[in-house]
Amino acid sequence: MRRARTAALPIVRPDLVEHYLAHPAAQRMNTDHKVRWGARALLAAVPDLADFCRLPLERQLAFNHETHRFISWLSVTGRLQPESDYLVVGARAGASCSLARSRNCTCGSWRRPGPLVCDALAMTQFNLLGHFVALFGKQPHELKQSDWDEGRRLLLEAARRIPNRGVKALSTALFNLEATLFHC
Repeated sequence: MRRARTAALPIVRPDLVEHYLAHPAAQRMNTDHKVRWGARALLAAVPDLADFCRLPLERQLAFNHETHRFISWLSVTGRLQPESDYLVVGARAGASCSLARSRNCTCGSWRRPGPLVCDALAMTQFNLLGHFVALFGKQPHELKQSDWDEGRRLLLEAARRIPNRGVKALSTALFNLEATLFHC
């Protein structure tokens, strides 16, 4: 039996999609049709990226994995500033990967000459650093102490509002990130 073809997604902001695809391509990562579709699906649903934050949290979370990777890339490159609730609940580990691959990232202490250090603690800290970059639209070296204080407050408040988000674990991880950055 033949499957019906779904309607094609409208092409919205093709320049942004191509710019996004250039990042994983430069890292010799997959840029197949699913990656392109994830970006196009978000832009078809939310052509003005500022409207993403106005969507209910449930709608923000309803996008698929590839779309969340695009959202992470938009966030760490300063094109989208999601709210703390989305970061606490919906941000995938892709946020840290996008941060690591962003050409503007100056976080050399997490890098070796080869690939990104992938132990669990480093990835947790790198993911949280991506949260701060996304919250404030600044690169890591531009963050000030007031950003750290405000970001910690916003993320912990979001974790308290949302059931089963591990406030204590998040608080510990935030402390560890700040300590690591201090020692860098």
